[in-house]
Amino acid sequence: MIDLNNPPIGFVGVGNKKTGISAFLQHHLVGTGTHAFIVGYPQGSRNDIPTVFESDMRVGYDLWSNYLKDTNYDMWIYQIVGVTQEEVNYALDYCIKNFLGDAYGYLEWLYFPYQTFCRKILHKDVRNQKNWLTAGVICTELWWWYIWALTGGFVFTSRWIKLRSIIDQWNPDTLTANDVLHICQDNPDIFCLQMKRENGIINQPI
Repeated sequence: MIDLNNPPIGFVGVGNKKTGISAFLQHHLVGTGTHAFIVGYPQGSRNDIPTVFESDMRVGYDLWSNYLKDTNYDMWIYQIVGVTQEEVNYALDYCIKNFLGDAYGYLEWLYFPYQTFCRKILHKDVRNQKNWLTAGVICTELWWWYIWALTGGFVFTSRWIKLRSIIDQWNPDTLTANDVLHICQDNPDIFCLQMKRENGIINQPI
């Protein structure tokens, strides 16, 4: 059971905002899940303030406490089974080096109605097609690159074959938060649920 006030670095999460126009559109276009994030390095003068590394307006840090206190925000936190701290640090460092400060890719969202139309109406899978509008970085794109780097980047080891085969079904900028949630829920051998909060109620597996 994790310390809710100080979650381990490198855990991954999915959030579900319930109010607002963007949440309404995401729920109707792609389903449950409006945000994906990573538990980042602690910040502050003494490196003792837990954070979330995410893309929201731009790629950067938010306080973990802000996530914890928003009881209207559903949230699922997962540990990646078998990952080492060295792999976590490498993946975070890679994402910080390549994406920190990048603007959020708002225009990329214009692609997702097309993806939904292809899936629901044409019964066509276009997840691996490149997004047309690639300026900026959306939250799930950052999550995809974190998993890519964590599993070894261009040279991944055999123990990560399953996880890499999963994320390779998407282009980095065509993954949604609903996709991330299903990836985690459908693969408990890789993603071990450590905490969930639904309708303000927190549950932690024993």
